[in-house]
Amino acid sequence: MKQGRFDWPAIALVAILNLVVLSPMLDCGFVGDDLLNSCTQGTLAERGHTACGWALVQTQAWAKGAGRFFPLSSSYILFFALTNNLLLYRVIGLGMVLGNVALFGLLTARLTASRRLSLLAAAMCPALFQFRQFADPILGNCMLLQILWMFLLGSLLAFDRYLETVRRRWLVLAVALYMAATLAYEVAWPLFLLFALVAVLRMPDRKSLGIAARAACPFVAVAVAFLLLNVGLRWAFQVPLVNRPDVSADRRYLLTLEPGHYGAMLSKHVLAACPLSYRVFCLRDLGWLGQLGGQAIFGAGLLVACCLALACRQLVHDDAGENDSTAQLRTFGPVRLTLCGLTLAVLPGVLIALAPVYLSDLPWGVSYLPVYVSYYGLALVLLAALAALARLPLPLVPALAGRVLLLAGLGTATVLNFDSNRLVVDNFNHVYRHPREVIEAALRRQLLAAVPTGADLIVAGRHPWEHPAIAADFFHT
Repeated sequence: MKQGRFDWPAIALVAILNLVVLSPMLDCGFVGDDLLNSCTQGTLAERGHTACGWALVQTQAWAKGAGRFFPLSSSYILFFALTNNLLLYRVIGLGMVLGNVALFGLLTARLTASRRLSLLAAAMCPALFQFRQFADPILGNCMLLQILWMFLLGSLLAFDRYLETVRRRWLVLAVALYMAATLAYEVAWPLFLLFALVAVLRMPDRKSLGIAARAACPFVAVAVAFLLLNVGLRWAFQVPLVNRPDVSADRRYLLTLEPGHYGAMLSKHVLAACPLSYRVFCLRDLGWLGQLGGQAIFGAGLLVACCLALACRQLVHDDAGENDSTAQLRTFGPVRLTLCGLTLAVLPGVLIALAPVYLSDLPWGVSYLPVYVSYYGLALVLLAALAALARLPLPLVPALAGRVLLLAGLGTATVLNFDSNRLVVDNFNHVYRHPREVIEAALRRQLLAAVPTGADLIVAGRHPWEHPAIAADFFHT
């Protein structure tokens, strides 16, 4: 990549765009699994475990009950054992997402040899980050997907560095980070194919394909070992693998091998990663203009488009000098970016589409946690489309008009996304945060002080902390 000074004003604009669209999360209460996870301190006190001990118990329970092995997903236990401060949790979560975007930009810069295209890739993320009233990967699950994606981005960066320098320490680091990602969440397992694809596409000629194959072999080996481990766990603990009518076990994590159903579920996952998919399919009452009004949406969209244009001047004029190839590796143009983007968009959903517990009952526009990684795949596809448009030999006026329209569309999608995210947070808070704050405030004011020791507390209600399985942990917390 061509060296030079960073364009700090452009970087600041892109960071602000991401920060603004994500900012509603700072006001969001605990949602999804974190409604229970945030009671970890009470859970540990009730059961007499340390944080590490309880994490081990959870890992064993998943292995024996579902044949799953993802011990690093228990990081939430360590976090909430230290603190359940909501604001701190949200600030760290926001920082993790922004860190993911920064690493994604660095990876794009390496692959394309263009810092401007990397800025544009990072600037597209706000149009893709959609909060959902479901198990949302940004608002819930204690930053699991941000940790997973950080591992994968670090692995891809180290792997690309290895392809450039052929220094073994970079390959060791890349394989170790990929292994950590698979131990955090199984959806990372199929992404060994992405490493193989990157290796092939980065080779300067066909004679180097053998080098690419050898470089990808360690990732294939880790993937095979991980697959055998999970199959072995299901065999050892007598957990069925495939969902059949004669199986009496818990069907939630059994695989459904019906091609038609699988294709539909995988399509549902990829569609959910597309810009405004949640708004179109699940927030129809908002319409296209939402709560902000047509003029405000249009004006704000143009403002964001101007910010994008200032941050990424690649779309206003050709910048061919910045995309020069190195002698060692090929840089990625629109075709290679599209291939990598589609692969990254699809692979995170390959496993969850097999299990009916995740997608079968969800409406179109909604997917499960791995959609967070697929957002970045769609960002690469959109980046490839814009880069291809910039290379078309069109007259000046049509070329500028096309780029302005695309930027305006991205800007408007970003503003609408912010509007949707605010609404989702407001609805979450109405259902979960505000009622929980009422009971927590009452408890802090000694609501139960007069209750004698050993008395039975009868809890009944529709909120998660009023469920018998969770109430003890919540009140102890």
